[in-house]
Amino acid sequence: MSSDESIRQERGDEAALIERARAIHGKILSIDSHIDFAPGDLTDARNYTERLETQFDLAKMIEGDLKALFFSIYVGQTRETQNPEAFKASGYERAHKLAVEKFEAVRHFTNGQMTLKELVEVIDRSILPEFTAAQARIKKLQRVPYAQASLLAGANEYLTLREESWRARSAGLRRKSLGTMRPPDETERASLEVLDRIRPAVPVAAQ
Repeated sequence: MSSDESIRQERGDEAALIERARAIHGKILSIDSHIDFAPGDLTDARNYTERLETQFDLAKMIEGDLKALFFSIYVGQTRETQNPEAFKASGYERAHKLAVEKFEAVRHFTNGQMTLKELVEVIDRSILPEFTAAQARIKKLQRVPYAQASLLAGANEYLTLREESWRARSAGLRRKSLGTMRPPDETERASLEVLDRIRPAVPVAAQ
């Protein structure tokens, strides 16, 4: 089998696997049972309703179709060489204080649960502008080599579909109609299919 044939077969197998994984993912309740966080990321001034540089935030949760999560109240253990009070009463008191601080941060954040209106504002303020800006950058590209033209067109199609899906979600939430969420989900799946199509092939080792 030639190298090109191996790559095509590899991409075909990968596409089938991704499609199967998406079908399973759409039928199950996806939960992240361990979200590490810092209390500073659960304040009124800065929190996970914004797109942060952290691994988790609301935008990433929605994009990944994560249905539920558990915040982890974790306090790292130090060694005596790092902290002389590690195994003394003052060290335990410090650890307890840090744990309580995390509990209180979660309590404050969840007591002020996000309303549908606030969720719509997150979509309109944080998510949609990113896709709009990315499309604008693509439109500015000129004199693209012919070999890259289809890649550019695919990228623009991907961004257009993603923006369309998020605008539809925003509109559905405004109408308080969860039944309108299926079409945006289908549009998003279509966008991911486009993304799979334009991703560069990963060479595989010759057999």
